[in-house]
Amino acid sequence: MSEPHKIAMSPAEAATALAVSRRTLTRLIRDGKITARKCNRRTLIDAASLRRYFEGLPPIDGPAPLFPPRNARRRRVVRQ
Repeated sequence: MSEPHKIAMSPAEAATALAVSRRTLTRLIRDGKITARKCNRRTLIDAASLRRYFEGLPPIDGPAPLFPPRNARRRRVVRQ
């Protein structure tokens, strides 16, 4: 028997499903990009809005860089 599709998930599950941090998920909810609802004290993330957000992200043309270029990293400047 197959498991039914979830219509809502916890913030931790939603962050894991989207491969982002909980803090990023909170920002997405605050900015209205993902729908969240309250059920008593629990916060539930709408699974359909999570999928819509992901499908709305732009695709990468060409090979995807796995890491930023070395010269893009910020270095701490030490003043003397």
